[in-house]
Amino acid sequence: MGSDDPVDVVTRFCAAWKAGDAGALVEFLTEDASYQNMMDEPCTGRERIREVFASFFRLTPAIEFTIRSMAGAGSVVLTERVDICTTTEGVTAHLPIAGVFELREGRIAAWRDYYDTAQFRRLLRLAPGQPA
Repeated sequence: MGSDDPVDVVTRFCAAWKAGDAGALVEFLTEDASYQNMMDEPCTGRERIREVFASFFRLTPAIEFTIRSMAGAGSVVLTERVDICTTTEGVTAHLPIAGVFELREGRIAAWRDYYDTAQFRRLLRLAPGQPA
């Protein structure tokens, strides 16, 4: 899968979002990985996370991560990103996000994203109650 360097792994993972392949994305994760948008409950395990990623691509089939800054210390990598999401209706949003990745044996074991959900919904013009 490439280098086990945590910064390199996260860089490749972020770049892989552009391909829109949830199955390929979960290959970067440990079997017991956890993923959490901090306003939601965490989801755990590759298969559950693959389902979540696939749901993202159904709403926003074009997702690209632009890394503004990144720092790694040991097995933890912090990112400041702008995620560019385009909906099936052609609406594009540039969403600022801070992400924390914890790695184990060259794979992502935990990923937490911090962003303003209200801003995301407004940018994508999502109706209240529609999943973000």
